[in-house]
Amino acid sequence: MAKKDENAAKQGAKGDRKFKLLLIVASVFLLAAIGAGGYYIGTQWGSESEAAQENTPSSESVSFDSKGELGPLVEMDDFLVNIADGEQTRYLKASITVEATDKKSQDELNKRIPQIRDVIIFHLGTKTFDQVRDLQGKKQLRAELTKRLNGIVDQRLVQRIFFTEFVVQ
Repeated sequence: MAKKDENAAKQGAKGDRKFKLLLIVASVFLLAAIGAGGYYIGTQWGSESEAAQENTPSSESVSFDSKGELGPLVEMDDFLVNIADGEQTRYLKASITVEATDKKSQDELNKRIPQIRDVIIFHLGTKTFDQVRDLQGKKQLRAELTKRLNGIVDQRLVQRIFFTEFVVQ
């Protein structure tokens, strides 16, 4: 009888050891899965957060006139457009404020808001995520829009364009 108790104790110890080993292996796999999931989510959100940078123009990119004042401003309603990004659907949301060269130009821009919005919407729709996600791309887009808006009429109406909100999703 004592021998049976010893065998039962040995088998119980072996069972406990196997259970502990199984528990350790399962814990390692669980931690690896959590880490991989966290990495995946972090890289997905990280790439989108690169696209949504500072909403206001930096002091480096804003040049003031000799008095240190901005010219007359024309605020546009928000723009929400699909951007040309292959098979993946992406949206660009932008708030744009246009600085006119003078008061007369501001009045002319206010008369042409539907035409200006049309030009901006169609131009934004031609851009891809890679073209607008970094600072250089935003600066280039700003220059292109300024040129296009000044091309609406034969005179220079637009001094600068400011992105007051810029998000790509």
